[in-house]
Amino acid sequence: MKNLETKRQIRAAYLKKRASWPIDSRKRAGKMIEKVLFSSPVFCQTEELYCYISYGEEVSTKGILKQALKEGKKVAVPKVSGPGKMEFYYIDSMEDVKPGFKGILEPKGRGRLAEGEAGLILVPGLACDKNGYRIGYGGGFYDAYLKAHPKLLSIGLFYSIQLIDTVPVQEQDMPVQRIMTEKGNLLCSQSCQTIR
Repeated sequence: MKNLETKRQIRAAYLKKRASWPIDSRKRAGKMIEKVLFSSPVFCQTEELYCYISYGEEVSTKGILKQALKEGKKVAVPKVSGPGKMEFYYIDSMEDVKPGFKGILEPKGRGRLAEGEAGLILVPGLACDKNGYRIGYGGGFYDAYLKAHPKLLSIGLFYSIQLIDTVPVQEQDMPVQRIMTEKGNLLCSQSCQTIR
């Protein structure tokens, strides 16, 4: 119960912190995160990209989705299908999405289900520690999806101001394997290390 309350406090604090960061700084950091991702072998080599569609002050994925589609990668984006449950569906362009759960863009209709057997998944959040544990929005969607699809390589996209020392961990929490910020690419395990 204590962990849950602490998570709520962190969530509230980092929603406020991210929103109060000047928009120009956010945009510059977002462009740097794109640069880090696009120069990463894991992005260059993947044939399938599972990617959230950014909303509000999240690290923007619009340029990432555009680049992946341009390169001919198979691109899948999430659709909420019930409490704590989401699936990814392939899209051919950003014309294939419309506002859905909480106004967030998601695939129209059912479309083609992505199996989650291979590829790279980009994960959002409000805060993340160097072990890859993150504070999301409280729905548990990504934890459930990562647990059900362990073959996907998971990367959390965060601004450096969102990194914290420790996230309180609960049994259902699933860490991301890497973190990308405007300052670089971190490989997560018991401790993170910068990848050159």
